[in-house]
Amino acid sequence: MLKRVLVALSGTPFTPIAVRQGVELAQKHGASLTGVTVVDIERLKDVGPVPLGGASVAKNLAEHRVAVTQERVEKEIAGFEKACRDASVPYVVDRERGDAFELLLGLWRYHDLTIIGLRGLFEYGVVKNPDDYVIKLIRHGVRPIIAVSSEDREVNRVLVAYDGSPHSAMPMKRFAQLHLWPDATVRLVCFGFEDEVATPLLIDATAYLRAHGYEPEAQ
Repeated sequence: MLKRVLVALSGTPFTPIAVRQGVELAQKHGASLTGVTVVDIERLKDVGPVPLGGASVAKNLAEHRVAVTQERVEKEIAGFEKACRDASVPYVVDRERGDAFELLLGLWRYHDLTIIGLRGLFEYGVVKNPDDYVIKLIRHGVRPIIAVSSEDREVNRVLVAYDGSPHSAMPMKRFAQLHLWPDATVRLVCFGFEDEVATPLLIDATAYLRAHGYEPEAQ
């Protein structure tokens, strides 16, 4: 069951797609959206080494970066709110300050799904954040997660990799239970085992997915 979706309003080319995906899923499942912005003031004020006599220039630059970021944050929020209102989707806006990674970890605990851009988390065209944010979030348990590209694509095919371990069973079960794309073609694969081991695993996983309304292609 999908009831609360967290959408990162990051101010990048990926953000409109993340909002659109969130709105579409919220409409389909009767869910609400939380649009979150994160401003890291300390990072914005860090303009690098300041030469002797350059303190005033550095201060002005830091203030300019903060002002530009705040302006772009408000623009992202306005776009998110309009998209939700136009689609009659309930929503809340969460303005946060601090470390983006830690804040997302905290917010994820109370949402069923997190939607973010593939790169450029909470940059707003001012600061550069690491490109491995998505990997770090997954490693720390933020799942299920949808990392969207800058191009809107309909989800028609889903690949489920399963090896019988709890780590592979968990995402398979969440995918089945959330039923995000009920009309998608599902391909179920098992890697690294001989047929005598893989076949029983695929049979059991296929039965599980069928119980949730899918008809997977097992391989």
